[in-house]
Amino acid sequence: MTTAAILLNYNDAEATIDAMKRIEHFKAIDCIVVMDNASADDSLKKLEPAARECVKKTVLIKNKKNGGYGYGNNIGVRYAYDVLKTELAVIANPDAAFSESLIKKMQAVFKEHQDTGVVGAVMSDAKQLEKTALKNYDELKRSGWCKRGFFAELSASGPILKRLFSDRINFSRDYYEKNAPLIPVYAVHGSLLMVDTKAFTECGGYDEDMFLYMEEYALGARMERLGKKTFLLSECYCHEGSHSISGAGNSAVKRQSFRRDSERIYFKKYLDAGAFKMLLLKAVQSIVMLETRLFVR
Repeated sequence: MTTAAILLNYNDAEATIDAMKRIEHFKAIDCIVVMDNASADDSLKKLEPAARECVKKTVLIKNKKNGGYGYGNNIGVRYAYDVLKTELAVIANPDAAFSESLIKKMQAVFKEHQDTGVVGAVMSDAKQLEKTALKNYDELKRSGWCKRGFFAELSASGPILKRLFSDRINFSRDYYEKNAPLIPVYAVHGSLLMVDTKAFTECGGYDEDMFLYMEEYALGARMERLGKKTFLLSECYCHEGSHSISGAGNSAVKRQSFRRDSERIYFKKYLDAGAFKMLLLKAVQSIVMLETRLFVR
């Protein structure tokens, strides 16, 4: 199946160029779309020659504004669908390292399951691209997520509540093990996933009202409404850091403010939270923000 790779850059040209070099010889990827999200540094000067020199067909698109993670990737996937006519798109953070074998296994899911909209894999800190992940429950929990109602999602919004109610707001270890290697989930982590470009375009892709955080949940909701399924493969890729996140918001307080704003959008638009529930959310968020200011650097 024809496949494009979407690499979103913001003030991190070196990591994006490294990502291009890692995948340019992958036969399973037909072309690379590099999205520059209106970088404020000299990224474009570095990316332009790198795109020309890349072995794989590479398109560099310069966004006029930094509309956030969802905005940039939406443009890339739509370009892949409308212009390049690819059936699938790999959305990858520049700091996500993955094997061609994993890409082929993701493609196979779409071939075998026609109602697939999204396929993810397990995000690992270990630099072992072929490692299976069933032994590490924490990696599974942070890679493929269940659908939550209001109170479960509220519990997941704060670090203390998240730890206290972990068993109630996440899939059990048994769920992952029983369904492996192809695990039905509600949403997958956004650092590496493959999408059906037609379904992604039809459902609206990421919610562009969210600048950073929670976009994965919104995509899961939109795919579900379209009748498409999301799966997690129980195989790993290496996520080396959070360059794209730290580039967008270089302090814990700044990042938490992005999360706060996105949570409010998600609770209102996708959980249909009314006035009283929104007040509860804002109260919990106020405590989390205070904790962030006092204890997180």
